[in-house]
Amino acid sequence: MTLGNKNLPITYREYKFAEEFPILLMEGKSTSPQIDFIHFHNCIEIAFCRKGTMTWNLENRIFSLTPGNICFLPPFFTHGSFFPVLPEAAPKETVPKETTPKEVAPKKAALKVTVSEANISPGIDTMEDAPDTDVSCVYLFFNPEQLLAPFYPNGLPREFTWYQYTDFPKILPAALFPEQVKLIRMIIQELQEKKEHYRQSVRGMVETLLILLYRQHLDCPVFGGTVSALPQLFPAVSFLDTEYASELDTAHLAHLCGLSQRQFLLYFQECFSQTPLQYLRTVRIQKACRLLTSTETGILDIALQTGFHSLSSFNRYFHKIVGSNPQAFRNDRRVIVKKDPRYAPYHAE
Repeated sequence: MTLGNKNLPITYREYKFAEEFPILLMEGKSTSPQIDFIHFHNCIEIAFCRKGTMTWNLENRIFSLTPGNICFLPPFFTHGSFFPVLPEAAPKETVPKETTPKEVAPKKAALKVTVSEANISPGIDTMEDAPDTDVSCVYLFFNPEQLLAPFYPNGLPREFTWYQYTDFPKILPAALFPEQVKLIRMIIQELQEKKEHYRQSVRGMVETLLILLYRQHLDCPVFGGTVSALPQLFPAVSFLDTEYASELDTAHLAHLCGLSQRQFLLYFQECFSQTPLQYLRTVRIQKACRLLTSTETGILDIALQTGFHSLSSFNRYFHKIVGSNPQAFRNDRRVIVKKDPRYAPYHAE
């Protein structure tokens, strides 16, 4: 199901983590009866539904999150959640007596859903028998690169960033992901109880969680392709994502992956259904889109910063990939993003 969100305000909710232990735990006791805005983060968000049924807008598509299941969102993925008001109860009538007619009882008022501030409270058990008007969801926010840095001081293995490149389902039911859901519940419990060495325990479980999810999503599509050779291509994909402004060197990319240049080009085409140059242009345009909507940098400067050598080349490929010119794209997004802009950083205590 889709839902138009073009006119909804968008918020960039940045989370600033404590350096010594960069992970946050929150619990929302209820949500708005409708989506008032959508937002995105600079980190992974995991939502574990404890009770009630939540409705999520995930990149303009509507999904339900029910008790015991989780929602896994990668960084910069736009979303919003709400708890729809229940329909009015059916009217009840009294049976009139023949001698003393009685008026029909009035309709019962619809149950009202209120909004309360997010807070942290103990207990993570699923409560499926809770009243339908109450909802509770526990949230985890973290960046694997920061959280697991003590384990991987030279950087994460490429497989740990699978969520950046795979088109995986964001709602993960416990019936299909029992081990992952169990791990998330254990992580939440460790963060709530804070027993001795809980930080090392949490880091270890997050590492295991990412590995299990990576295995589970090996068959998910990657930008419309297959992933049979994806693990071998992670070094090249990661390099292109960070060094997108550099000149394309397929021999170097092949070397990073431990493949011959011919094998690399063959596998890349198989996985992404496009050439490395086409992929790189898409990455550059994606980076340019982010700069166009989040900064006031001039279009020519953005073109040069993202690896294009001329404004005409930038405009040509931007229109080919996005469907409009950069200035029109920026102006259109300004109506949403920059009119009464909201910047909501969260500072961990």
